[in-house]
Amino acid sequence: MKYKREEVFIGSEIVSNGGDVMTVIDTNVIERKLPAKGTYKMALVQFKDTPHTKWVYLDNLCAGKVKNPYRITRAGVGYLGEFTKTPYSARARELWSNMLARCHTDRDKGYLKWGTEVDVRWHSFANFLEDLPKLINFDKWLENGKVKYNLDKDLKSGKQNIYSLNTCMFLDEHTNKSDGGKCKVKDYYKNKVMAKD
Repeated sequence: MKYKREEVFIGSEIVSNGGDVMTVIDTNVIERKLPAKGTYKMALVQFKDTPHTKWVYLDNLCAGKVKNPYRITRAGVGYLGEFTKTPYSARARELWSNMLARCHTDRDKGYLKWGTEVDVRWHSFANFLEDLPKLINFDKWLENGKVKYNLDKDLKSGKQNIYSLNTCMFLDEHTNKSDGGKCKVKDYYKNKVMAKD
């Protein structure tokens, strides 16, 4: 929906193009820093379905472009949250979406049958993106070279059946498909070192 500026005031209810309902709880005029001179108007909105508030540009609010970052949009559990984009954000978002779909939809019946889950912290893409660089072999996944690396939950965890910061690592695709989860991390690295010799 589109709104005129005069329709947006404290207490007004706004519906975004995506269906997010929010109430304007404050407005403010902010002085622009150089090089762009002048002022612009901001509005503080409270989203109806979450306690989340957010300062937004009034022009974006009027155009219906404001989105609730905590609205569940992936596989019945996932939401984006608030994050700073990185050079690998798009790739990470695809990885996150696929992980949620495997575990929380009937896309992969084996994952449902085995009760595989995603840690509640990783229901938020912002948290997933923050944790990703902490995973073993993240740098190799990031290289995106000839050897493809997959997100694996079995090798490090001993088959705890949950995707989380404590149970996951990146594993080369060949190992992941052949014996991922059948050996321990120390054996995996021992085999890798022996293969190089």
